[in-house]
Amino acid sequence: MPGVSEVKDAKYIHGASKVWTVDSMNHHVVNVQYAVRGELAIKADQLRQKLAENPESLPFKHITSCNIGNPQQLGQKPITFFRQVTSLLEYPDLLSAENEPIVSKLYPKDALDRARSLLASIDGGVGAYSHSQGILAIRKDIAKFIEERDGFPSNPDNIFLTAGASPGVQLVLQSLIQNSNVGIMIPIPQYPLYTASIALYDGTPVSYYLDESNEWSLSVEELNRSITEARAKKIDVRALCVINPGNPTGQCLSEANMRDVIVFCHKEKLVLLADEVYQTNVYTSKVPFNSFKKVLTSMGPSYEAQELVSFHSISKGVIGECGRRGGFFECVGIEKDVRDMLYKIASVSLCPPVSGQVLVDLMVNPPKKGDISYPVYAKETQEVYDTLKRRSIKLADALNSLEDVTCNPAQGALYLFPQIKLPDNAIEAAKKAGKAPDDFYALELLAATGVCVVSGSGFGQKAGTWHFRSTFLPPEASFDEFIQLKLSDTNEMNTQETVPAPLAPLSKRASRRKALEELHASPLPIRPKSTLSWWSPASWRWLMPSFSTMNASNDHNKVSKFQGSLLGMGVWITSDTRQLWTDGFFGKGTLSRSEPLYGNEDFRMGIMKRKAAGRLGPVDEAENENTTEKLGYNPERVQLSPYESVFLLWALDCLEIRDYDGTEMTARSLWRYMMSQSRLYATQPDTLYEGLPLSEWGFMARYVVYHTFRARGWVTWSGIKFGVDFVAYRRGPVFSHSEYALVVLPVVKNQLIGFSQDLKWYLGVNRVCAQVKKSVVLCYVHFEDEFTVSDSQHPLDALKKTRISEVTIRRFIPERSRD
Repeated sequence: MPGVSEVKDAKYIHGASKVWTVDSMNHHVVNVQYAVRGELAIKADQLRQKLAENPESLPFKHITSCNIGNPQQLGQKPITFFRQVTSLLEYPDLLSAENEPIVSKLYPKDALDRARSLLASIDGGVGAYSHSQGILAIRKDIAKFIEERDGFPSNPDNIFLTAGASPGVQLVLQSLIQNSNVGIMIPIPQYPLYTASIALYDGTPVSYYLDESNEWSLSVEELNRSITEARAKKIDVRALCVINPGNPTGQCLSEANMRDVIVFCHKEKLVLLADEVYQTNVYTSKVPFNSFKKVLTSMGPSYEAQELVSFHSISKGVIGECGRRGGFFECVGIEKDVRDMLYKIASVSLCPPVSGQVLVDLMVNPPKKGDISYPVYAKETQEVYDTLKRRSIKLADALNSLEDVTCNPAQGALYLFPQIKLPDNAIEAAKKAGKAPDDFYALELLAATGVCVVSGSGFGQKAGTWHFRSTFLPPEASFDEFIQLKLSDTNEMNTQETVPAPLAPLSKRASRRKALEELHASPLPIRPKSTLSWWSPASWRWLMPSFSTMNASNDHNKVSKFQGSLLGMGVWITSDTRQLWTDGFFGKGTLSRSEPLYGNEDFRMGIMKRKAAGRLGPVDEAENENTTEKLGYNPERVQLSPYESVFLLWALDCLEIRDYDGTEMTARSLWRYMMSQSRLYATQPDTLYEGLPLSEWGFMARYVVYHTFRARGWVTWSGIKFGVDFVAYRRGPVFSHSEYALVVLPVVKNQLIGFSQDLKWYLGVNRVCAQVKKSVVLCYVHFEDEFTVSDSQHPLDALKKTRISEVTIRRFIPERSRD
């Protein structure tokens, strides 16, 4: 027997090291990568824990998990009938005769009958083991569901209940992958379950690419290319995975496309694995859902030997019961001895969760027309479907409004998978951090906003392209926080925190802050039409709030528009004066310093009367009466600047303006009017330059800057008090002073125009702004060389053919500049 000195591998000596380490474990486990719950999800959990311990420790209030299709975590309400039945099964004593008088008042009769029927078919109730293949009565209901869906017979013996679709996929892949040379064809992009499982079972993934330029379509030509290359490498390709509707890409296959796929599998002798868990999440009537089982069976006897396994789940659709862990797969054309082997492996895990099996039964056999619970069930499922469809469209439109982002609409499923074109500085910053650029982006987004998405690298993508996947599940309340991405090399202004740290909760100032937070908690549905950049942190500030303002009833969009009338270079609002201020800090009160407070302050008119009389003597109580109450109306108006007027009428579409004749103005007519009025206020000779007066070039440049900063989420006001064009507030004037002073500099044909101020002026402005703690930002508005006079006729044309470059002048702070 050798002594210790003779043992060759000393690291396994007792006490010297651990036996179970990453180096010593199964290397297939180490190779598994699952992006949906990978680094980003782990980081999100850490931040969630940090918020739980100290809610004020991060610049956001909660983590919004857009990385995974987990509907109920994000506020989707469970289906009432399903929860009624499962609650009865969890506590079957409720079904006893002695409790019937009470329970019959709490539960509808069909829920009670269904619970009794299921309880009779479950030996021992939901707390006992079931058959390893699943409860027979439930498998019969699944078979009936498939027959009704497809119009062809289904055998309960060919159906396996599972703990969600994922274990079913893993079970099938485990049995298919005989050795490391076995290849499984998977789509790219794909759901990481497939690459993770193939790696775990030591198989070889064989990628075929979906065509992003054609709405993520699947082409047989690409399948042929993929399998030809794989077999040239001596890979034993045995199966083809198809996700329909797609995850993460949301595409739906046409019946003709599905037939082509089946012919391909039949010809190449491949088992077809059909992931169909999103079959009720189809949002287009052009491509309705058809199961591969239906299409295959309809193709006749020539294809009856084709092997097919179809997967379904309770986690998606309109049900979203992810945590219950219920699903099933059906085998078609699979030999009995193979099914016996599947049963043997399934029996090792004893059985799928019985509560999950119950939910599968409720999914495939819900209330029917004529049942007591049907109206509620139909209403709930339709509402979930409708809101998912609306959100998918809204978010896709919003993403496509960003510069350098292209996003195919979701024909189905629960996700969008936009492509992002990265600037060189973003790629360089990612390289310095040792990350793939889209990984870096997703991590920065999470750290800055609490919103967790998944980078495209986790799903696979063509070389040189970058994507991310986001669900459109979060409800209105989940997107109240503005999304702001922080990159290491972005503008100083964009990397500032967006939410100031709260003050001491018991202080008077803190109480006022809390009241202000509540008062200004509902921003207008800002949805600017300017071109923005996905990688600009500030650009995200408008995207998610606009997404969040849409709810199931879409009531926000039905609110009447504000009414205004022209007055010189501005617009007067005569009603709802407080709402424009409260919801977006727009306008200036004509009887107040800024905020329209006349109707709220008893002393306002009294002060004004005494000033007008030139006296400061004793206060006459009659002068302090609330004149609003006395007059029966509020004499104060809100005056909008030209830039606010165009932004509210055109960009937000929430304002109607009538001219002096009472005619409603269009965006074009208002734009042209404001342009012409700008000539009257020119501060220098209004000469023509490239066919337009200098004043009009200046007006367009100032609107572009105003629109861009407003779209980013900054509150932008006139800066005339400080000798600049605008001042920008991070949140609004009631919260803090403005942080930046914006100077607008039009650049036409690479020539700075209409700006005659000298160095003395600049030094003076910089000194004034530094004294009030504002940093000067020089906003160069570059008009494209092909910009013509016709492009000046509408704000959209001006925005499309301009770009802004910003130079921030750091203000001089003595204590930071001492030697």
